[in-house]
Amino acid sequence: MLNQRKITLKDVAKQAGVSRSTVSAVLTGKSDHVRVSETTRARVWEIAQQMGYHPNVVARSLRHRRTDIIGIYGVSANEFDLRNTFRAELIGGMQQGCNHHRKDLLLHGAFRVNSVDDVFSNLMDGRIEGLIVYARPDDPLVERLANSQLPVVSIVDPIPGLPSVVVDNEGGARMLVDYLYQQGHRRVIYRAFNEALTSLVRRQNAFREAAAQQGMEVLEWSAGAILSPDDWEKWNEWNSLRPSARPTAIACWNDKCAYEMLTYLRDRGMRIPDDMAVAGFDGLIRPLTCAWNLTTIRTDCAGMAQKAIDLLVAQLNGERISPETTLPVSLIPGDTV
Repeated sequence: MLNQRKITLKDVAKQAGVSRSTVSAVLTGKSDHVRVSETTRARVWEIAQQMGYHPNVVARSLRHRRTDIIGIYGVSANEFDLRNTFRAELIGGMQQGCNHHRKDLLLHGAFRVNSVDDVFSNLMDGRIEGLIVYARPDDPLVERLANSQLPVVSIVDPIPGLPSVVVDNEGGARMLVDYLYQQGHRRVIYRAFNEALTSLVRRQNAFREAAAQQGMEVLEWSAGAILSPDDWEKWNEWNSLRPSARPTAIACWNDKCAYEMLTYLRDRGMRIPDDMAVAGFDGLIRPLTCAWNLTTIRTDCAGMAQKAIDLLVAQLNGERISPETTLPVSLIPGDTV
């Protein structure tokens, strides 16, 4: 079947015997400068429906520079993999925020085959009103966005030059140190991520400083998201120390890391928390395969994402927003410490 030609305002006007401006005034509801009788209004609507006319929303929104679409930019192709619980909560929170403000959500991904110029051009092509950025501060695109006219808000990691929404990483780290100390731990491992993300650096530095104030010894263990056999050598070295010299707890940089540690320790016959206590950070949903309720810091990822949407919409409406908005966190005691 051949595609039928799209019906235009001009077609409806010709069929109704009125001007194009009259049809536009009736169908858009904006008739400030055009007087239309109720009889003509009813006839135009009837003819438009009979002819199957549908407005070109994209063209109209671009003319008015309001598309009601908010974009999300992630630094890599898998940045929004919803199998990752943390990212799923971020996306869910942004979707709820957009629903509240009657906006649509558009995901942008940066791929290796694209240059910074290509990605920047795509983001600035007029499809989106504003942008949420989930990227590293050293992403080469970030500086371009900060110097553009596009309203942008960063989440998770603060980015210089862009308003950012983050959680209280330092406060959460201090809460965790206090709780570990109260539970009797004096020598602990801090399992860090080996990428210098601002949020994680703040988290680790605050943990180190708070532990020093309490007189706790911290053994720092930095590795990638997936531990290699070489990484486990350091753990084996600590675990082989005499009982009085061994660390008694592991504080992990996020919950995913903590759950991996719990699985590793369980598979080697260690009792949690008697032989080793484990704590996380983020407060994500417990995996079905995990038998423990993790002691962690709840960060409300979805709430952070909703707040970013709220601030972006405020920016779109001409309001000035704070350079950095920090949301509170809370300690969730579990049975792993």
